[in-house]
Amino acid sequence: MQDADAAADLERLVADRGEQLLRTAVLLAGSHQDGEDLLQAGLERLLRRGRRIEGSLEGYLRRTLGAGSCR
Repeated sequence: MQDADAAADLERLVADRGEQLLRTAVLLAGSHQDGEDLLQAGLERLLRRGRRIEGSLEGYLRRTLGAGSCR
């Protein structure tokens, strides 16, 4: 995936599923502020690795959120 394609795919994901992803992150983190931080960290990781991800970007992001909430 090209950098521009990865950024466009990430933009679409956030536009389409951002609210649901934030709700999930808030539930995992325990507070709204921590949920926002968790989602931000997951999105940054996804953007850095976007070219190498095969399959669903949302699935990767959700796994990242789950792993990040265990810290």
